[in-house]
Amino acid sequence: MKTAVLGGGPGGLTAALELLRRGHAVTLFERGRIGEGIHCGECLFDSFGRLGAPPAAVSTPVRRLLFRIEQEHERPLKNFERLWMVDRRRWQQGLAQQAVSLGLDLRENSRIYGAELTELAERFDYVVDASGAPSVTSVAYGFVPEYLDGCFVAVQQVLRGDFSSCRNALKVGFLPDTHGYYWVFPKDDTTANVGIALHIGEVRKGRDLKALMTSVIQREELQDAVVLKRVAGILPAKVVSQVRHGNILLVGEAAGLTSPLHGEGIDLACVSAQLAAESILGGEEALQQYDTKLRELVEGKWRKEKLIVDFWQSLTFHRFDNLVRALCTEDKMLFARTTLKSPAMMQYAWQWLRYQHG
Repeated sequence: MKTAVLGGGPGGLTAALELLRRGHAVTLFERGRIGEGIHCGECLFDSFGRLGAPPAAVSTPVRRLLFRIEQEHERPLKNFERLWMVDRRRWQQGLAQQAVSLGLDLRENSRIYGAELTELAERFDYVVDASGAPSVTSVAYGFVPEYLDGCFVAVQQVLRGDFSSCRNALKVGFLPDTHGYYWVFPKDDTTANVGIALHIGEVRKGRDLKALMTSVIQREELQDAVVLKRVAGILPAKVVSQVRHGNILLVGEAAGLTSPLHGEGIDLACVSAQLAAESILGGEEALQQYDTKLRELVEGKWRKEKLIVDFWQSLTFHRFDNLVRALCTEDKMLFARTTLKSPAMMQYAWQWLRYQHG
C-alpha cells in the first residue's frame, strides 16, 4: 500500500514511521526542509502519557513552572516526567533519518497545493494531511474559515540574551484586560522562545499584538535581547467538522488540534498521527471509525481544559493572581482559605470531578 504524507513536522513524521514499520510505502512531501519553518514554543507535554520521553540529546526536562500575573509565582515539578523543552529542528531531523532508513521517499522543497490534492489522492492509496492550519485539504475542500472560529492568534520571537535564571523552567504570564497569555520558554541559557497568544475576537476589535509583545518584552526586562527570528500563526480552537475526506486523513493542527488551555499541539499531532496510521492499517472498517475515535480521544482532555479556561476568564486579575499563588504554595492552609473564598472555584472543581470520572 502507498501512502502520501503532507508535512514533515512531528505529526507527519510519526505517521510515516508507524506505516513504514508495518511495511507501507510512504512518500513524505515537505514544503521546505525538515526542521525549518517551526512556528511554536517547542514545549512537549505528553498529556496522554502515550509518547514517552524524546531523545535526551534533543530535549531538556522541565522542573519548574513560573507564572507571572500581578506577581511571580513558582511551582516545582520534582519528578514529573511528561514535560520537556525540545529542539524541534534536531528532533525532526532525527525522526526523518529514522524514516529514511526504513525506506521513506522524502521529498523536501515539495509544496503541495490544494489544486493538486485530488490528483495526489488518486495516485496514492491514502493521504495523511499533517500540513498545519490552514491545511492543504482545507484549501481544496473550502473549509479554511473553520480554523478561525474562536482561534488564538500568536506571534513569537526567538531571542538571544541571558535566560540562565529560567534554567529547566517554563514561564507563562498574563496581562490585564486580555483573553490571552504569553510565554518565555528557554531553549538554553542564552536563547528562548518568547511569544504571546490572543483570542481572535480581541484582534478583530483592534488589539495590537505588536504593542502587546513590546509590553511583554519590557515587563520581562528583555529589551537588550537580540531578535533572531520572528514568526506568527494561529492556534485552532476546535476539531474541524470533518477530519476524513475519502482516503485523506487530517492529523494535528490540520485537524484543528491544539490545547485550549496552553496552545501546545505536539502531543496531539503525534497521538492523532498514531491513530491515523492505525486506521489505515486496520482497513476500511477502521478507516470509517477514524473521525469518531479521534473525537473520543481528545474530548475528555478538551472538556477539562476548557473548564479551566472558562474559570480563569471568570476571575478578576487580582483574584486570579491570588489563586495561582495558592496553587503554587506548599502552605495547605493558604490554599484552603483561598479556595473556600471562591464559590465559583468549588463549582468548577465539582464539574472537573464529574468529567474526570465520567
